[in-house]
Amino acid sequence: MDRHAKLSDHAAAEIAALTADGIALTPAEIVRINALSWAVESGENRQRLSRGIPVAVGGAWLWPWTMHGSEWWERVGLSMPSALQPRAMAYALAFGRSSGSKLDVEGEAAESAVMEWAAGLRCRLAELLVAVGRVLDQDEEEEPQDGEGKPQGDKPEDDQRKPGISAGELSAFLCAAVGGPPELWERKVSSGYTLAILRAVVEQNKAEDRPGLDDRALKAERALGLAVAEIRKAHADG
Repeated sequence: MDRHAKLSDHAAAEIAALTADGIALTPAEIVRINALSWAVESGENRQRLSRGIPVAVGGAWLWPWTMHGSEWWERVGLSMPSALQPRAMAYALAFGRSSGSKLDVEGEAAESAVMEWAAGLRCRLAELLVAVGRVLDQDEEEEPQDGEGKPQGDKPEDDQRKPGISAGELSAFLCAAVGGPPELWERKVSSGYTLAILRAVVEQNKAEDRPGLDDRALKAERALGLAVAEIRKAHADG
């Protein structure tokens, strides 16, 4: 069965929220919300998120484990002297997505490659270890959620709003970067899913020298949010 003939999880959540507010959706409105929700949950957007969030350190970008990088680390990196292993792990994280020959080395050649790469980093070993830890945490942490889907507990430092930045200012930034009315982003930015997309897109775009926030995933979220806002207004007026 075509997945678009089914109700997406995203659509179910939106419909439940509207129903809880006393809005009786028409069949056409349900179909519209579902179609736009499937765009948010598209395979491309899911694949983009599944790549994880890269971490910058010393002029390099470290990405979460790939099968290629993990295999090299277990086969080659773990065989290196213990003092070199932290740098080797970072090396595997940095080049796990590379299509070149960075991980096509082993033995003494691999050790030389790791030492040469590490020597070119503009950071201390302690900074490199912190960056590696932040990348590895992505594969292990599962943040608890409250009833509204907001992450709880401590957040990474760069994922917290700076003091003095209001929700209105944040939504204004999103409006300028992506589009849509402030009300849309003030509602959507409270969603853990949207924040995950926003953070991942920003960091991935920086790592790959892509344009800023004008991303398909965010455009899909914007389109869905606008449609829901229009439906709410129509029912309020009608």
